[in-house]
Parts: sequence; structure tokens; C-alpha cells
Amino acid sequence: MHTKRLRSTMARGGAHIVLIILCVMCATPLFWMIRTALAPNADILSARLWPKHLVLGNFATAWHAQPFLLFLCNSLITNLVIVACQLGTSALAAYSLVFIPYRGKRLLFFGILLAMMVPMQATFVPIYSMLSAFHLINTYGALILPFAVLHSASFSCVKGFCQSRRIWCKRRASTVQTNGGSS
Repeated sequence: MHTKRLRSTMARGGAHIVLIILCVMCATPLFWMIRTALAPNADILSARLWPKHLVLGNFATAWHAQPFLLFLCNSLITNLVIVACQLGTSALAAYSLVFIPYRGKRLLFFGILLAMMVPMQATFVPIYSMLSAFHLINTYGALILPFAVLHSASFSCVKGFCQSRRIWCKRRASTVQTNGGSS
């Protein structure tokens, strides 16, 4: 009994040591980034663990070296439009796949699953060729259109709609039973 507890304690202690080493390994680049950002230029490559003098001017220099406000606005605009397009197209596709009966529904769903299996990297060159043919290079359209429709989001919405449909059907069945068979 005593040896079993000792083994368990040693195993836990060993696991903690491994986890601490992994945490230090993961946190070291973050620490080095902060240290480099706050160090004067002369101390960046020094062997000291922490610089003697902290310099906050590096952030102002970096901010004025590039148009970061423009980058931020571009990111916000493109991401908001992409999310809105993906939510709209995915919800509509999922709704039709779950609630509307029509021919070829299973084939369409299979096509969505098949599209999920194609790696995104395999589509970069064809997408670039299409965007170039439509003269959309260096425009918001080139940033938004390739990501406006996301097949994995459609699949997730289908799953959500199927779950909500099951819940709705169970509620409807219990309502019909409590009302004595009339809806």
C-alpha cells in the first residue's frame, strides 16, 4: 500500500516536472519578445536577461514606421464582412439541407463533406488565377471572396439545425400527447 502511494506521488511529481519544463519552453519566446520590445537597440543582442533601461519609445517607432491603423481597419472590415457572409450562406445552406425536402439533398450534403476534405492550400493557385482574371488583386474583394462561403461552417450549421429539429420534434410530440392527440 505504501509503495503504491509512493509510486503515485512520484509519477505525479514527474508529470509536474515535465509540465513545468514545457511551460518554461512555451513561455520563453513570449518573455524574449517582451524583453526585446522594451530594450534599447544596444541591448537587444546582449547576454543580459533583462535590460538595464526600459524603452517604451520602440512602440511609437514601430507604430509610425508602418500604417498600423490602416492595417487594423482593413482587418476589421474584411473580417466583419467575411463573418457576415459565412453566417448568411451557412445558415441558408444548412436550413435547406435540414428542413426543405428536395431531390439531390444527400448529394449536396456529400459535396459539402467532400469539399471539407480538400486542403485549403490546394486552392490557392486556382483562386489567385480567378481573382487575377477578374482584376481583383489588391482589393477588398480578393480578401473577402475566397472566404465568404465556408463549407465547414455549413456542416456545423447543419449539425446545429438537426439538433434543434430533434428538440422541436420531441416538444411537438409531447405537446400532442398532452393535448390528447390534437395539435
